[in-house]
Amino acid sequence: MEKEEYYIYGTSEFKEKEKELKISLEEATQIYANYMLKQDIQKAKIECVLDIIYEDNYIFVNSPLHYNAKTGYNISGVWVNGYTGEIKEKYISKYVKIPNKSKNINVIVPFQKEILKKK
Repeated sequence: MEKEEYYIYGTSEFKEKEKELKISLEEATQIYANYMLKQDIQKAKIECVLDIIYEDNYIFVNSPLHYNAKTGYNISGVWVNGYTGEIKEKYISKYVKIPNKSKNINVIVPFQKEILKKK
């Protein structure tokens, strides 16, 4: 069975994975914000929220981590590939099971940054 590759923001594993990728979290955040601002030209700012890197993708979500112990973490959102910068919107029913050995999932503080539209 294939092992799921996920890295929770704020962990040492996340930092190591970010070093491996060609695109940093800051660069991925800017790619995401630019994409979202093009989708809605009326918006003046974008709230960027990220909980995990899944495989090689930074996953930006509409709200902080919502984890259910029975189902896991839903990986729907806007994915930014950490090697290519390619962006995809994925709204799927797939869930990632995060083992109990991870830090208490309810106290993880997601990455959050507000990006203002340039005038």
